[in-house]
Amino acid sequence: MDEQFQRKITDDLWKSGFGSELKALKAFNDRDGWAAVAGSSFFDPVLNISRELDFAAHKHRFRQRNHQFLFNVTVSLIAEVKKSEKPWVVLRSSQWATPELPFLMNSIIRSTAAVPMSDIQAAFAKGSVITANKWFGHGVHEAFKKPNEHGHWFAAAAKTCRASIAATQRPLLEFQSDTWVVEYVQPLILLDGQLIVASLDQTDEILLQDIPYASVQFEERGSEAARAFVIDLVTVESLPSYIDQIERGFEHCFNLLAEYRS
Repeated sequence: MDEQFQRKITDDLWKSGFGSELKALKAFNDRDGWAAVAGSSFFDPVLNISRELDFAAHKHRFRQRNHQFLFNVTVSLIAEVKKSEKPWVVLRSSQWATPELPFLMNSIIRSTAAVPMSDIQAAFAKGSVITANKWFGHGVHEAFKKPNEHGHWFAAAAKTCRASIAATQRPLLEFQSDTWVVEYVQPLILLDGQLIVASLDQTDEILLQDIPYASVQFEERGSEAARAFVIDLVTVESLPSYIDQIERGFEHCFNLLAEYRS
């Protein structure tokens, strides 16, 4: 291949954001137990059309004893990737005494296990971004965006939330009729760019700080998909540490089920 042509293709891939997707996929491919699939489709009930998702990443683990599958735990990250040369600014809440509460109220979890749902939610919450940060985002501002420019945050948020709900319409991954199954689906937006959090100090001065990730509350109000969500917004560079965080919640849930079905 001609070197100049190859450079043009490479530059186009990075400019289009596809290079950012490749970086994200590599982060999952480098991890044991994870599988990432790019370009999967889902049905959008609001637009009434099929749409393409940037990628979804899944982690499965099961417990087996004497040829019997006791339980299976799955985490699915439903992701959109956005590249931006301009910073995205998360509008921060104050610190909460119970920061995991928005996660417990809005997490997308299905379970057939004979374990209280509140215990399963609490286990996954231990690995949530909200619990780590002890605050959540009220919204996202795309810095320096002109009034006539289309915003990328809202479109990506609505898309990944609708795709996450669509993911819950598929059958749970059962091995046998008496296998307990728990599935946690997390909407995720990966930002290849700078992520900043904004808050007010006691004198109402705006404080700005670079951050690796945040959880942002988001609501769909249409009749076809009306509900509240917690979206994780993560920089591509911080994806490995975010995966570590998600895996902590995964392990807490797996160990919880093991205690009930030892």
